[in-house]
Amino acid sequence: MKEKFEKNQDLLWQTDRYESLKLAESPWENNKVSISYTIPGIERKNEEDTINLRVKTLEHIDNTYPHDTWTHIYTDGSSDNMKAGGAGIHIWHSDGSKEDIAKATGFICSNFKAEVIAIKTALEHIQANQDNSGEEQKYIIFCDSQAALQSLEQTPSDQLSEAMAPLLKQNMEFQWIPSHCRIPGNERADRLAKEGSKLDQTTKSFSYQEVKSVIKGIYSENTNYSFKRDMMHQLPRKEQCTIFRLRTGHCQLRAHQYRMGTSQTPMCECGSSRQTVNHLLQDCPLYTNERGKLWPENPDVVQKLWGNEDDLLLTTQFIKQTRLSA
Repeated sequence: MKEKFEKNQDLLWQTDRYESLKLAESPWENNKVSISYTIPGIERKNEEDTINLRVKTLEHIDNTYPHDTWTHIYTDGSSDNMKAGGAGIHIWHSDGSKEDIAKATGFICSNFKAEVIAIKTALEHIQANQDNSGEEQKYIIFCDSQAALQSLEQTPSDQLSEAMAPLLKQNMEFQWIPSHCRIPGNERADRLAKEGSKLDQTTKSFSYQEVKSVIKGIYSENTNYSFKRDMMHQLPRKEQCTIFRLRTGHCQLRAHQYRMGTSQTPMCECGSSRQTVNHLLQDCPLYTNERGKLWPENPDVVQKLWGNEDDLLLTTQFIKQTRLSA
């Protein structure tokens, strides 16, 4: 937990490129790329039983994208209650060979974002491993998230457009497929996405809504907490400001000040790490004694910043005792 928080200490003010408002021109206009949101015979997924969904979907795949001429790519995303995300890609090449990819998509990650990253990862993999024989290749990407597919068509990110561009000379299609109906490739991608969410999470940027969702998730896991009863609001005004600054990373610590151009170094005075919120509250050897007195068991940073009123007061007391400015 501490590494994840340290990497994402300024999460509230970062902008997620996948959910930004900066639009790119649809990369497949006037090219051989199409997106299909329908399966013949399936009008409403909720009105079909699992067996019919599976039979009709597999029949459509076999008839429209035969394995001997199309490379089948199944993508899926997974989010562990907004705490860790994973992308899964299962590739079945037209020559019969198969590949699996499991990838971490970041500490705070929505299902939607994980789905989009899975598609982007699949595109990058195709680009990096294209057959240079000169023969036209056909790719079909199956995805069970209509929202992710619609986002590609309506507001593709710069990164997705960049990943797509080299592939436009090939035949490439996107096909929505229903989830949870035991389509083998989709089931495999789902398992890979869950595996990816368990890998070490890399630094990612987040939207405000993602941060809000993960905070809500932290509280909803414990029935003693309520998202609407954020204990920070029970504190005196000065202490509220301290906790808020520590939560957002907008504070006087060197790592943030360095990013703002007001500090010559992001490093802590102890010399062992960047002076971040997590480093200060959890690891810094300069304040081991203060932490030991206030937190004999040294709880994780989530409890220190989002716990009950007593937890938050201990954190503000720590800031006072260390004479650091938040």
